[in-house]
Amino acid sequence: MRTASMQGPVALGFLSLLFLLPPPATSQLSRGFSATPDPAVETYQQLLDGGEFTLGFRRVRGSLLVLAIVHSGDNLTHTPVWTANPSRPARWAPTTELSFN
Repeated sequence: MRTASMQGPVALGFLSLLFLLPPPATSQLSRGFSATPDPAVETYQQLLDGGEFTLGFRRVRGSLLVLAIVHSGDNLTHTPVWTANPSRPARWAPTTELSFN
């Protein structure tokens, strides 16, 4: 009986930790998709896995970001093959959001 009562809080604690993890990269954007930069990510936050290429947030100069397409084989430097608006990067902040409607 004591074991059963302990499983509830432990399971509930584990489930609440899952909400703190960033969502896994998806293979397609759906209506209503949104993403925000993860402060724990140092260089590249993958959002969309297209197989050969990925779409994600690439950190620039520490506190800025650009939306970038990166070749999947480039796991070390995450050098983009394309960036959106590279001359005007956004802030790497929780208030920054990419949404697809």
